[in-house]
Amino acid sequence: MKKLVMFFALIVIIGNAMTIKVSAAENESKVFTESVLFDSLSQSEKESIIKEQPNVPILYNQENFKLVYKKITQGSLVTKTINPTKVGNDSNKIMTKSEGSLPQAGELKINSLLFLIGALFIIVATSLMIWKRKQIKTVLLFLILVGGVGFSSTVDASGDMLPDSSMQLLSKGNSTYTINTSIDGYEYIGYIHTNSGELPIAQKGQVVVKHQDKDGQRLSEDDVLSGASGESYNLEPKTIDGYTFKEVQGNTNGTFTNNYQTIIFVYEKNIQISFVTGIYTDKDGQKLSEDDVLSGAVGESYHLEPKEFTGYTLKEVLGDEMGTFSKESAAVIFVYSKDTIEGTIDLEQSGFINATDRGFIKPNFYKVTYYDIDGNVLKTDVINEDTVIENQQVNVAVGESYTVYSRVTYECYSIENGDRLSWGDYELVADNPSLTTGIMKETQLKIKYTFYDLSNP
Repeated sequence: MKKLVMFFALIVIIGNAMTIKVSAAENESKVFTESVLFDSLSQSEKESIIKEQPNVPILYNQENFKLVYKKITQGSLVTKTINPTKVGNDSNKIMTKSEGSLPQAGELKINSLLFLIGALFIIVATSLMIWKRKQIKTVLLFLILVGGVGFSSTVDASGDMLPDSSMQLLSKGNSTYTINTSIDGYEYIGYIHTNSGELPIAQKGQVVVKHQDKDGQRLSEDDVLSGASGESYNLEPKTIDGYTFKEVQGNTNGTFTNNYQTIIFVYEKNIQISFVTGIYTDKDGQKLSEDDVLSGAVGESYHLEPKEFTGYTLKEVLGDEMGTFSKESAAVIFVYSKDTIEGTIDLEQSGFINATDRGFIKPNFYKVTYYDIDGNVLKTDVINEDTVIENQQVNVAVGESYTVYSRVTYECYSIENGDRLSWGDYELVADNPSLTTGIMKETQLKIKYTFYDLSNP
């Protein structure tokens, strides 16, 4: 009876040891799983994230998966829900540990150390068979308990850190990588998938369909089609947002063979054209030239420069002279102010107003009225002393309008009683009245006047 107990104990120990895989077979793939934070990735890695749950057929010698997360709460002890990995063509089939399931976050895997412990158990148990019978039962019971404890798996529920990286051997060609991505305290973003090595020899016809841009960047997860050798297949490009199908590498219509076939659909990123218009105006909004219209792809840079206009100086710019084309068209307005070029109007005139010794009533004073060409009064003045009429000069900017007096009257009054005198008046009249108003076109203008003594006709 004791020998029978010993025999069964040895069977249990050997069975535990045999569950450990010593090496991967040729048709197995090394599948690595790593959990990383989004902020730790490079820009190119961020752009290659596939924002969906992984459901990937295992085809290559080595498959690498980076599960990308963002931390949303500060660390607290959490429990991770572990779902087994699904393999094979039947999505309802669950892989057991002996079939090579993918380890979940925090799962402790059986390693070579446990294999050595199992081997040691066998050696010790064999030695016990020739040892004292009284001690056999006690030692075997101890070894069985230790073996059972050593081969148990536990889950680390620390919520402060992402789970450690792991590796698992899976069968190529008939396994599918899926994993529960839920981790308390973290937001799942997506995954990054890379692979290397040769495709296995197909047990039946399979076609691997890849979708990538012109630089070889993956735009979608690979599609794997299966069929009996000689059976026909028909492929079409996918509709991928922001991209247009450009070309295909391989036959989109063909037959399955006993080897893997790879078809690559190449897509080109859509280019959206936008416009930036340069507008050149004065301060009143009057255009100084035709608009300049620049066009380019959204995201490309542009640069608008101000123009030079004779007689104008750039005052301000409304909008961005430099920038990048956006989805919406834009305008840049260059506002100019007119340069001031001073011009002069020379009023050539001469005469003498006698206010102290004129007529029978002395002294006198004069009321002076200035009229424009239309007879409108420009201003009035009073002269109560002798006055010499001399040349004057008026400054007007070129291009500006001007008006000077066309006629000036000097009416004589008695300074003693203020009576209007019927004699003693003077008058100053422009020789060419049309020159007294208009737009200053030149930097200099001369207007000649004639002085009249109305008391001496």
